[in-house]
Amino acid sequence: MRTRFDRIVRALGAVAAFGAGAAYAAPVTYDAVNNPDESSFFAVDFGDGLRSAQISATNFTLQVDTNSGDASFLSYNQQADPIVLPGDISTGDITITTIPSESHGTVWEEGGNLRFSVTDTYLIYFEADLSAFGLTSPQEVVSTSDGLVQFGRAALGTISVDWAGQGQFGDPDNPTYFDYVCQVRTIIVPEPMSLATLTLAGLVLAARRR
Repeated sequence: MRTRFDRIVRALGAVAAFGAGAAYAAPVTYDAVNNPDESSFFAVDFGDGLRSAQISATNFTLQVDTNSGDASFLSYNQQADPIVLPGDISTGDITITTIPSESHGTVWEEGGNLRFSVTDTYLIYFEADLSAFGLTSPQEVVSTSDGLVQFGRAALGTISVDWAGQGQFGDPDNPTYFDYVCQVRTIIVPEPMSLATLTLAGLVLAARRR
């Protein structure tokens, strides 16, 4: 015999499933933070091997619209550990943000999940003074990320984002070239109002089925 708790849980599951399906019908946003069970990092190669640093915190809002095929980051903020540049110069702690108005990309459905590719202008702030190294803070880097939204793998779902590319900095006549890769693993977290609405809808459905 079903208890009231069982009915509420089933109702919440039904509403959650409906919400996930409705996400494909209109522009939706996903708030995400670092996944504590997976590693997020970036690595840079100046031609002498990879130098890597852990990403300690990530906070972003991804917006997707499967009707129009558009995707963008409405906000992006990240904290990373220092990395040592050639000459044993430390960057100090690193903060990474974006210019939201310059974020644009595409999204498509794949096997019940969402794949996206978004180009952004990233602003990289260094804690250390790197002017002697030819670096100013913030440093602008235009890069394209490839990502995957998977629903229900952890809490509301996960978002995996990866970058790979090349860049340069320093004296334009004698620049320092580098290759980079970045891996960010996050979990989707509910907005307070969305969570309250979801819970209320579930309770209403449960009450109707008593």
